[in-house]
Amino acid sequence: MDTPEYMLYVCNHIPLILALLFLLKKYSLIKSFINVGLIVQAGWVLDLLGKALFNHYIFGSTVYIFNSYSPLGHTVSIALHTSTLIPAFFMTWKTEPEKYTLKVSLAYMAIIYLMSLYLTEPSLDINCVFNMCNVSFLSSYSSPVLFMPLVTLIIILPTHLMQSAVSNWFSGNKKHLFSS
Repeated sequence: MDTPEYMLYVCNHIPLILALLFLLKKYSLIKSFINVGLIVQAGWVLDLLGKALFNHYIFGSTVYIFNSYSPLGHTVSIALHTSTLIPAFFMTWKTEPEKYTLKVSLAYMAIIYLMSLYLTEPSLDINCVFNMCNVSFLSSYSSPVLFMPLVTLIIILPTHLMQSAVSNWFSGNKKHLFSS
């Protein structure tokens, strides 16, 4: 993690975006960034716990934590993955996503995708664009061409629908999930 490309990792800069949006009280925009990373960070945390507690990787996304020696880097990585999007979700669970929330999520990921694709080395696999971060069940789909459709279908849409369902459930509003 000693090259500038690593700043392009979503997990490395999203905490700054969230902090700014919390200060500005832009909760619907926060929902956009939760759409992008909640499932990924939850999976990362499960993978970390699986290896730490049972000596078994669930997804293989945290191999770098255990296979190299960088105490400060690992501490920062663990802190960023465990203290940003998951707490942000619980801090905004009553806020219903606005109509533009999904569009912002997709636009942000498209920008991240293009930057990762054209500004980084494929061997670094920044934001998993080139090799799906070696996640075992996605390895056969490792192609930059499939990145955006897979991210949209596996990460962004399910998280958006979950956020809509949670906010509707706790507000007593039984609106259809696709209305937000």
